[in-house]
Amino acid sequence: MAMVITGYNMFFKLPCFEGENEYRFVISRIHDGGICKPEDRVPVYFRLKNGVLIPYVKEKIQDVNSLKRVLVGAKNGSDIAAIGLKHFFRSKGLYVDVEKSQMSLRY
Repeated sequence: MAMVITGYNMFFKLPCFEGENEYRFVISRIHDGGICKPEDRVPVYFRLKNGVLIPYVKEKIQDVNSLKRVLVGAKNGSDIAAIGLKHFFRSKGLYVDVEKSQMSLRY
């Protein structure tokens, strides 16, 4: 039951975040420690951020042509994030509106 609840939890937000109007894409992959055939496991990579080791998996996105807008979260106080995304989309020939969130930072 806990596995089912954890899975469904990824699709719901607290009401206080309703104004974000975001779409979520949930990609389920079995990685190290999962129960499956070894050839079905996805490798786990790690990056360092603010002295914390962050695990992640890589996933190729086939088509982002329908992407119209990206909102950079309030936690990222640097304009470099938005500028970098604008440059990335432009280099791919995509016209995507990139904005910084005006919502206040909350913990």
